[in-house]
Amino acid sequence: MAADRLINALVLVTLVELMITTGLGIAWRDLIGVARDWRLLLRTAAANYGFVPAVTVGLLLIIEPNPMVAAGFLILALCPGAPYIPLLTGIAKGNVAVATGLMALLASSSAVVAPLALGPLLRLVTGAEASGVDPAKIVTTLLLTQLLPLCVGMAIGRAKPESARRIRPTAERLSKGLTLATVGVILIVPFEMGTKDMGAGGGPRWHSLR
Repeated sequence: MAADRLINALVLVTLVELMITTGLGIAWRDLIGVARDWRLLLRTAAANYGFVPAVTVGLLLIIEPNPMVAAGFLILALCPGAPYIPLLTGIAKGNVAVATGLMALLASSSAVVAPLALGPLLRLVTGAEASGVDPAKIVTTLLLTQLLPLCVGMAIGRAKPESARRIRPTAERLSKGLTLATVGVILIVPFEMGTKDMGAGGGPRWHSLR
């Protein structure tokens, strides 16, 4: 479907541009400093791989959703390191360097943790198997959309610091614009498709909910 391809392409461009922009303002020593702070890493791991998955599993056991819905929530719970962490941290006037370091470490570790934990947790919640989980695809996606663009931005910042400082404000505005455009398309396209379905069928397709 053309709408799906548009959303996927827009999300991909937004994530890559956001990661390059983040890398422009981060130095390698910042990431190394985060990696050496074992107390911070321990708290981060406990929150992202302990507390969040435990709460998610508990809620899924109570709600008992469809296996595919449960798998979606478990993937979200087991794959921390969202690329919007640095952007939101910057908006909140937080430490972007620390947030970026944690994002990179969580994204890397989730490529290992998520495939290993998703199967047992999905069986626990629904009794179904996570047969569609492809660890290689997860690793490839994280590398191409987060880690590689981040390293590109950091390499530019290291090689040409003056140029990086000069273009970074424009790149940040572009990141925000692309983010708003992506959210808008994701919200508008399904709504318009649903409206067309209602018009074509004379009303909502309630039979699909039975």
